[in-house]
Formats: sequence, C-alpha cells, structure tokens
Amino acid sequence: MAKAMFDHLKAEKKEQIIQALFTVFSEKDLLTVSVKDIVEEAKIPRGSFYTYFDDLQDAYAHVLKIVLTRVHKQTNVGNPYEAARDFIENINQNPDKDFICHYYVINEAILEAHQGYKEKVTTQEELPKWLGSLAIHHLLRQFFLNPGDKEAILAQLSAVEDWQKG
Repeated sequence: MAKAMFDHLKAEKKEQIIQALFTVFSEKDLLTVSVKDIVEEAKIPRGSFYTYFDDLQDAYAHVLKIVLTRVHKQTNVGNPYEAARDFIENINQNPDKDFICHYYVINEAILEAHQGYKEKVTTQEELPKWLGSLAIHHLLRQFFLNPGDKEAILAQLSAVEDWQKG
C-alpha cells in the first residue's frame, strides 16, 4: 500500500496521482505498465513515485483497494449473488469497467502468483460462504473473459446460489 508520505500529500495532489493510477491501470496490465507511464500521466517526477509507493504492484494495490471499495458500495444489497447479477447487468455504465476488466482478465492472476493465496477457511461453518465467494469471483472473471456468455454465466450464478441455499 501507499507509503506514509503519500498520505501526507495535499488532497488535490493525492487525487491527481490516484486518477493517474486509475487511468493507466485501466489501459495497461501489470505485465505491460511501467513507472514511466504513471509518472507521465500523473505529471510527477520519477523519484516521487518511489517516495509514495514501493513498486508498481504497491501502486496497483492502492488503487485496486479504492476501486473494490467503490464497487462493493455500489453493489451492497445484502445478497452477494444479487449483487453480482446487478454488477454484470450494469457493467457498461460502470466507470470502473476497464480497470475491473484488466483486473479479472490478467492482473488478479499476476497478483496471486506474486502474493500467494491468502484467504483461508478455518471452520466447517465458513466453507459454504467461502465457496460461494470463490464461485462468484470465478464467474465474474468468466464474464470479462467471455462477455458473450453473459446469460449462461448468470444462470450458473443462480445455480450456485440455489446450491448454497440448500
């Protein structure tokens, strides 16, 4: 995540950098992006980037957290399956669409390879919720990889929900 120096920036400068990160990571994935891309978009010196972030993955993690928080607030309807259906149905109106698409299509796998899988299930009671969450995210990835399969993906989402209800 961002270094302490980033948190001490004036709000306007911080927003300028966040918007640059969002723009660049909406256009490029973690395999093709460079610090040069970000500093040019943000109009900051290269050294400033490293004052605020450890590396590209650190900068990506910062903006990813912002985007995921925003997406979860937009779809917070209590039922994660309903939220996922709503998300898919309204993706073309979502200003985060390109960023999220890059995340699901390539960046998520890159992050998992570098960071390892972190979520652990420790009790039998947690298992259904965890499996449901995995299924939802898998189906969202499938949607971004194959948007033409939207109806089949929505049907699978409903089938997983029915399974979880028992």
